[in-house]
Amino acid sequence: MDSNTLSIIAVIISFISVVIAVWSAWTNHQSLKFTKLNRENERRLQHTKACSDLMEEIRVYENEFERELSELQDLEPKFERLLTHSPSDFNQYLPIFKTYKSELAGFALQARTLWQEAFEWYEKYRYEGYAAHSAQFRRLLSADMSIQNEWAPRIKALRIAINASDLN
Repeated sequence: MDSNTLSIIAVIISFISVVIAVWSAWTNHQSLKFTKLNRENERRLQHTKACSDLMEEIRVYENEFERELSELQDLEPKFERLLTHSPSDFNQYLPIFKTYKSELAGFALQARTLWQEAFEWYEKYRYEGYAAHSAQFRRLLSADMSIQNEWAPRIKALRIAINASDLN
């Protein structure tokens, strides 16, 4: 083989190497784009799931607040009857009806409003502003839940007192 033939073969091999390198770079670039797209989609799915979970949590607490408010409204006539017959035994439970009942109505309304805001925000922005909105929603819901938990033993004691009373 003469040197020209070897040079042509070397050029062809070099050209094939360049084509393979370009093809390899292009496939790596496509793979990177696909990986970024998958990460972005995964992030969107996580945010969408987190938003959905938050909205479900708000809905559950809204229902719980409304149920508890309904129970208090059902207890109120019995409580008023017992309060007129033995005020010394039941005066300690007055704050439940004077304070907590109105707070509970506010909690139910706030949970309903939060759910509506979260739903509208989700419809409008999907996942983009999730962190800013969810922190506010969770903070408000958490404050309501902690107050509800604070009142729970008093309400339980009131139910026990009403059920144990002679006028029940």
